[in-house]
Amino acid sequence: MMRRAKPASYRDDGGRARVAKGREPFPSLPFNDWSVPWPKGGQLGPDPPPPRNSSSAANCAKDALAMTELETRATGAPGAFAGTGMDVQEIRRLLPHRFPFLLVDRVVEIVPGQSLRAYKNTTVNEQFFEGHFPGHPVMPGVLIVEALAQAAALLAFKSVGLTQEEQVVYLMGLDAVRFRRPVVPGDRIDLDVSVLKRKGKIWKMRGEAKVDGQVACEVELLATVVDRAEKAAP
Repeated sequence: MMRRAKPASYRDDGGRARVAKGREPFPSLPFNDWSVPWPKGGQLGPDPPPPRNSSSAANCAKDALAMTELETRATGAPGAFAGTGMDVQEIRRLLPHRFPFLLVDRVVEIVPGQSLRAYKNTTVNEQFFEGHFPGHPVMPGVLIVEALAQAAALLAFKSVGLTQEEQVVYLMGLDAVRFRRPVVPGDRIDLDVSVLKRKGKIWKMRGEAKVDGQVACEVELLATVVDRAEKAAP
């Protein structure tokens, strides 16, 4: 009777690697064991098969636990890899701005209380390009600063759980404003903001706008969070 040929490398129930002659084994590690240091070069070889007589639910639970442990090691907080960005619908739920003055298209990454990365795509159809300048369209510098201010407002909203129905963010001041290169139709503006200082409702942040890795604008922003009810009071 013919016997099925064994693969070049596989595990038995005891976790030991059997190796065919002339082949290198993969490291003898337990399945999905994230507690074992990653080998030099980052290559573990082919994934081992799951343990025998184990249910799919048990494997999923192990994978979820392994991911939580990995997140905790990398960031210090479980669940840090989940839900880090925002699409335009969530941005509209937080900011009161609307077309043509909503200048943040997507949030790529946010660390509450620390930093936020977002971007704005520009097209030749933007209204401000029609008059600034005819035949030589350039995005007004004040609108680049406004885009950074909106990104800063999103960071404040997400950091302390604010809502546009109850609070509004007012810009109080600008420092160290510098424009390094023009922004033209078709450019994607990468917006990076980080918290420098916070005292009560006052936030001081640094903003940087880049195009193709080159700094287009940098600024320090001072803003305050105001309750809408307080604003409406006589």
